[in-house]
Amino acid sequence: MNINDMISNAGQLGRAFNGFSSTEEYQIGRTTSAIIMDRYTPHQGKENNYLQKVGSLLAAYSDMPETYAGYHFQILKGKEVNAFSTPGGFIFVTEGMLKLTKNEDELAAVLAHEIAHINLSHGTNALRQQGITSVASKVGAAAMKEYGNQWVSAATNVLENRASLLVDTLITKGYSRSQEYDADEYAVQLLTKTGYNPQAFVRVLEKMKT
Repeated sequence: MNINDMISNAGQLGRAFNGFSSTEEYQIGRTTSAIIMDRYTPHQGKENNYLQKVGSLLAAYSDMPETYAGYHFQILKGKEVNAFSTPGGFIFVTEGMLKLTKNEDELAAVLAHEIAHINLSHGTNALRQQGITSVASKVGAAAMKEYGNQWVSAATNVLENRASLLVDTLITKGYSRSQEYDADEYAVQLLTKTGYNPQAFVRVLEKMKT
């Protein structure tokens, strides 16, 4: 089997394994975040520090208080009302969403929902549905001996292609209704544990509906 055959069969091979390691989730998240940052313009300013402080407090009370390289929070320019997260702990909030939130409790509600998606592995589950799991690490060692850098390049291309599909899920299509409900429930519990007002989450949802 040549390198192209191995890559084309990556999805089938991946289904035999149970998920991603923390380092793989970080690589996926970093690749996905790079695509997001290419589509949006990062907001520069002290508001990012504030976002990081609130988000880090929430993450500390979650079921996954630490990721491979920590949680990262970034504001994106634009009037669009949106927020999304990637595997590995990368969370983005648009200026439009920030404008919608009127106090720290409401901001925490938005961040808690995105932290919930990470803790519930919704991003990596989306990749599994695309047929990609921890393929590179499972067959990488054997393939490297025969194909060397050619395998690394091909595997990277596969990851970038799947990351693009994940970005479309995050920004355009969104998660399934059941996943969103699960994230909502998790967010309310997280807000309560952290000391924020869980009713703020309801207020944010009502604002988004209008």
